Amino acid sequence: MAIEHLAQRKAQALVESEAFKALHPALVISADTLVAFENEVLGKPKDQNDAFLTLQRLSGKQHRVLTGYCLWNSHNGEVVLGHSVSVVEFRKLSDEEIWEYVKSGDPMDKAGSYGIQSLARQLIQREHQQLAEAEGQELGSTFRYKGQDFVKSFTGSLENIAGLPVEEIEEKLKQLGWELPRKV
Repeated sequence: MAIEHLAQRKAQALVESEAFKALHPALVISADTLVAFENEVLGKPKDQNDAFLTLQRLSGKQHRVLTGYCLWNSHNGEVVLGHSVSVVEFRKLSDEEIWEYVKSGDPMDKAGSYGIQSLARQLIQREHQQLAEAEGQELGSTFRYKGQDFVKSFTGSLENIAGLPVEEIEEKLKQLGWELPRKV
């Protein structure tokens, strides 16, 4: 899958860098995210107008968020790729709300012109992970912004649309028998 290979290229760039030699051996975790809407990949916006138009297109509709990740064990050279897919539904947004968000500067470096991990939480109506084992499970709580509900319900985890499906990666590391760094 292309998104997995993008994550692998990020990890490879680090592993092959001069700076990495001081860290070797190490476990490298990298990720990349893309937003897909109506068979089109929505990248980072070119400017504020582009961000506005992208968010206007997504308003009141569903889209997919794909996060590819790469786990690179530089001790033994093993590389494991994976990905997670979520479906996000925006509530209907007014042009004024979209411009307010765009002018915050938050969408300018994010695929699909938004980031759930920051101000855009106010834009999301609901999200669910398209993994069979996550279907039907309530795994989160309702987000509120300025006293109004913006996520009515969701299944799965919001970690994926925040850019890194941490629980999935932790489980994969355990399956591989790779030791996680110890917290000091």
